[in-house]
Amino acid sequence: SGMRPPIQRGIAALESLARRTCKVISRRRMNSSVRPAKVNVSPFFNRAATLGRCVESVRAQTFTDWEIVAVDDGSSDDSVERLEHFADPRVRVLHHDRNRGPGAARNTAITAARGEYFALLDSDDAWLPGKLAAQLERLRTRDLCGCEYWLMENGSEFRVRLPEPPSWSEV
Repeated sequence: SGMRPPIQRGIAALESLARRTCKVISRRRMNSSVRPAKVNVSPFFNRAATLGRCVESVRAQTFTDWEIVAVDDGSSDDSVERLEHFADPRVRVLHHDRNRGPGAARNTAITAARGEYFALLDSDDAWLPGKLAAQLERLRTRDLCGCEYWLMENGSEFRVRLPEPPSWSEV
């Protein structure tokens, strides 16, 4: 009777994550001397086949003041070696001793990140070269940004847009 349907539990969990992320970003915004400006959080588990393309898409960005915090979530393939091949000091690799899931890997990366802003990049995705520059320009000219996502349940899609707080002081 006190149980919420799965869709409502999922929305509540994602809203909680968004609020926590906003708080982390808000604290980092107060200390604007932190570098680099943009942190790309990339958890991975056995993604040797896709990591090269992912990292190259970040290295090809027109905005260059970034770091990648890649978290190996207990891979058994040569994913780590693929990342070490880049020999780029902006790419840091952290390790979980066992697979703990993408949420735990993202949390590890966000905790270790040095930058002011976060961008989530999954290890099987790639960005167009101007993505970070455009995103930062938007963030620097607006006090807030919004968040939305799509949730799938029983073959149906649900669009969820989180409400924006009136100001950073309220997150």
